[in-house]
Amino acid sequence: MAWRDGLSPKSVRIVHAVLHKALSGARRKGTLARNVAEVADAPKLHSAVKRQEIKVWTPEELRRFLELAADNRNHAAWFVTSHTGMRRGEVLRLRWSDVDLASEGSQYAKFSNLVAGVLPPTVPAGEVIDDE
Repeated sequence: MAWRDGLSPKSVRIVHAVLHKALSGARRKGTLARNVAEVADAPKLHSAVKRQEIKVWTPEELRRFLELAADNRNHAAWFVTSHTGMRRGEVLRLRWSDVDLASEGSQYAKFSNLVAGVLPPTVPAGEVIDDE
């Protein structure tokens, strides 16, 4: 569901829960005589629209795209994004001081994509990640 179509059922459930809790507190303190959120039905989660399947390029499609975009000013950003798994904002914040070309894989340590305090593993330069 697009943002302009309104909130998703999950978002409405969260808003309902917050309002219910706030109104319950006001009722308990005597500010309200009745919690109207108790009679409002939150939407069922299973009524949510199913998400479309994500379509991912094959390695050959990616190679072809990068070949065709070689003269484009954004080519380097697309290359780094597709070969490192870095997010758009991370790539756009990269500085030369963040890159270690002497290492086996690129090292980027100034970003907040740490998982449990550990940087994700790096991929040797030129190697394509293939899940198959």
